[in-house]
Amino acid sequence: MTHSIRRLWLVRHGETNWNATQRYCGWNDVPLSRTGRAQARWLAHQLAPVTLQAIYCSDLSRAHETATLIAARQAHATPLRVSELWRELNFGEWEGLTYDDIADQSQTPHPFFIDPLHHAPPSGESLIDLLQRLGKALARLQAETNAGDIAIVSHGGPIRALLCSALQMPLNNQWRLCLEPGSLSILDLLPPQQPAAEKPLQDMFPAGMLVKLNMQRPAHPRRSNITPEA
Repeated sequence: MTHSIRRLWLVRHGETNWNATQRYCGWNDVPLSRTGRAQARWLAHQLAPVTLQAIYCSDLSRAHETATLIAARQAHATPLRVSELWRELNFGEWEGLTYDDIADQSQTPHPFFIDPLHHAPPSGESLIDLLQRLGKALARLQAETNAGDIAIVSHGGPIRALLCSALQMPLNNQWRLCLEPGSLSILDLLPPQQPAAEKPLQDMFPAGMLVKLNMQRPAHPRRSNITPEA
């Protein structure tokens, strides 16, 4: 990715009812809840002063609606580029279940919970599968956008994977990054280095510096004193 794209504004979509009840939600098209729409409006307000060159988002409605509200608050017409490549991890047969539901199905932990990089939920995706999708999404972003700030409106899994890769963290540690629904994180990209063919897949993504992580709408909204540019 070219270094002229200097800042990525990473947005996790607003809350859904499945998020609120801690259910696995990957490719199921669960819409925003009332709280999620309020969070999306807050995100749009936070990003209104930022000149975005483009907004990339998942095609699932919870992300697409969040991105549409952000685009509507921009001072200029901002391209909204929608793709299934930015979707959440596919949880397959676990969609709609809680962790306790899954644990009740077996006396031993599923391999996904031990090595999610190489194991997938039944009929779902592994983290390697997710990384391969993200690689295609970032290549498309690079080809379509030459410079400036970009917003990516996606899901917890893709954003954590992107942050782990950019910060050179082991991808198996992604759960240590707290990204609540309706949150905003900021990643400044570093000048690119020559990629090495022997590097693992997760190290082929652009390197970056984390500026903010998991900024959220106040539980009891007041006049916000958060400045996204800080």
